[in-house]
Order: sequence, then C-alpha cells, then structure tokens
Amino acid sequence: MSRLGAALALGGAAIIGAWSLGSAVAAVAGVTVLLAAAGGALWRRRARRVLRVHRDALPTRLVEGDTLRYGVALTRPLLPGTFSLEETVSRVGRVTVGLPSRGRCEARVDEIPRGRITIGPSVVEAEDPLGLVRLRVAVSEIGEIVVRPRLPRLGSLSTDGAGRLRTGAGAAVRQPTGTDLHGVREYRAGEPMRSVHWISTARRGELMVRELEEPAAEDVVVVLDLDGRAEVGPPGRSSLDEAVRAAGALVVAHGDRGRTVRLVVSGTETQSLTVRTTGDREAMLDVLALARPRAGGRWTALRGRHGTPVVLVTARIENAVRGAERLDAVVLVDAASYAVPARSTETAPLLGLTTRGTIVTIVRAGDDLPAALSGGLGRTAAVG
Repeated sequence: MSRLGAALALGGAAIIGAWSLGSAVAAVAGVTVLLAAAGGALWRRRARRVLRVHRDALPTRLVEGDTLRYGVALTRPLLPGTFSLEETVSRVGRVTVGLPSRGRCEARVDEIPRGRITIGPSVVEAEDPLGLVRLRVAVSEIGEIVVRPRLPRLGSLSTDGAGRLRTGAGAAVRQPTGTDLHGVREYRAGEPMRSVHWISTARRGELMVRELEEPAAEDVVVVLDLDGRAEVGPPGRSSLDEAVRAAGALVVAHGDRGRTVRLVVSGTETQSLTVRTTGDREAMLDVLALARPRAGGRWTALRGRHGTPVVLVTARIENAVRGAERLDAVVLVDAASYAVPARSTETAPLLGLTTRGTIVTIVRAGDDLPAALSGGLGRTAAVG
C-alpha cells in the first residue's frame, strides 16, 4: 500500500473510531489526515501535468576525458516539494541531479567517453512536502553530443621503417598514378573506341564511353579494424578505444611528416577518407568519434593504390595474421590485457609477420601510447 493509501485508511479509521467512541480529538485528527491525503492526491495530479525539465544547450563537441557540464531547471517551479532528475547518459549510465523547486543547478558527467553521447530519456523523481506522494515523471527530451578521441602527439614512429615508408620528411615513393573509373557519358566524335563502355552501350542503345579521373596519390594507408569480438574493457578505456586513439595519432603523425594519408575505418560502417589538410583532420576526428565496432567479419583493407604501404591497427591478432601479405606494419592492441584480471595474448602467430619484414608494435593496457608507438622495433623482441 502506498503512503497516500495508508493515510486515507488511517484517516477513515480515525473518523470511524471517533464516531463510535464520541471522541472529538480523534475526529479532528482523522479529518486532518484525510485533508492531507486529499492534498497529496491533488499535488500528484498537478505534478503529472506540469513537471517539465529544461536543459541548457549542450556543447556540440567535446574531447574524451573532458567533463560535460550543463544547466537544468524545472520549467514550472510553482510546485512545492522535493525533486531530483535521473539522467540516462549513453556509454556512462545514470546520473542523478538534485533539482531545486526554484532556480537552476548544474548536471555534471566526469571523464566522458568517446562516441555519440545521448542525454535522455530521463525521469524526474518528485515527493510532496508531507512525504505522502512519491512520483516518477518521464522526461522525453533528448540531447546529443559528439565526443572526439583524445589523440596523443607522437615523436618518432616505429612504422617509419616499414616497407616503403621513410623517416624524416621524406615520403613514400609514388608509382605512376594511372586512372580510375569516374562515370560514363555519351560518345563524342573522334574518341578512341577502346574507351567505349560496352555494358552501358548495350543498355542505352547508343555509344557510351568511360570517363576517367586521375586518382589522388597517397603515401600511407592506415586501416583501423574495429572487430567487436576484441572489445574488452569499459567505455573510454576499452581496447577498441585505444585502437581508435592509436590510428588517429598515426594519421596525424604521418601528416606532420608531409605525407598524404588515407584512413580506412572498418567498423559498423566501413568509411574511407583521405587526410591532407586541417579540414580533413577535423573530418577524421568526427569519423573516429562516431566509429562503432562491428559484430564480426573481415576487416576491410586493400593494398593502397599502386603499392602504397598499409598500416593495420587492430585488437584482434587473427585479423593481423590473415592480412599479413598486404601489410607493411601492424599495431596490435592486446585486448586481453584490458580484461579484469588482465591477461596477455599469445603473440607467437605474429612471428610470421616479422619474418616477412613487417613492423609489429604491441600496445598493452597501461602503456604510454606515444612511447609504445615510437618503440615498435623494441616490442618485436617480445613477440613469441
């Protein structure tokens, strides 16, 4: 039985007792309790109608590890009682904020993890001044914020010695660029017949030719493998979050060396973008912020155009071994070391990569990421 129901029963019993005993005191007490219960019922009805919460505008972007702060307030403060807001924050859990009946307060989420973070749906917990009614009112308003990964700055790179990569400012040697199919268009008089696109010609009933474009030359391809089977650890501190940071840091470091980098993210959606400019880096950070692990399957990585070297960042050793013949460098985030209690992955299968000349870097939980990515040659000694 609720407190309100108990008050109604108590007040009724007091009045019945007062009538049977002829006690005025008991009658007054019974009427008082019934009035309090009636007031609680009216309070509950009004609270369900008017309780709403207003959130201040959320920041559009944050960096993982930052503190998210935003103001919240009841939009109808003319209701007495005690109030609190229970926010549901994706990838974090529930956050409870005490709400004053008048004025504003601050909601705070410390060390927010990478990803698309949604705020809500949420619940306002309310209690009337007499403590007879407790109520939970759903708040449907949902806010959203994108949290980018925090990328460390790297010095030297273990992958600088991989395959065709060179240290310092020198970039990989580019091979003749060739051309890629861009589309088809109508034939123009005088064009060579070898450019005719016969499938489109048969479909349209008129000569159609291939329209070619010169592909952008790239110095390095960095492939981020987000195999969900290797996701170990809490949000923000998982093996895949570390892989995201490692891949982003490698792209920035190679870009700082004057190289054009293609980033391929193989997650829930496979995305590819070429990073040359500051604007490209901003787009890359948004892609990495929203990258989600896939349920399984193969990682997506083709040899870079015309032999461009490929660096794979993965937390699943089988995926590194499977693509060995296409890889010049591998950064393996040891997923088992992110478990509780921590374990260590058997790295003997990586020996096949090192014998082919592939640079192998192993990153374990607790490692300093810049130091680990700068010392891959030393890490190979631990393989096997």
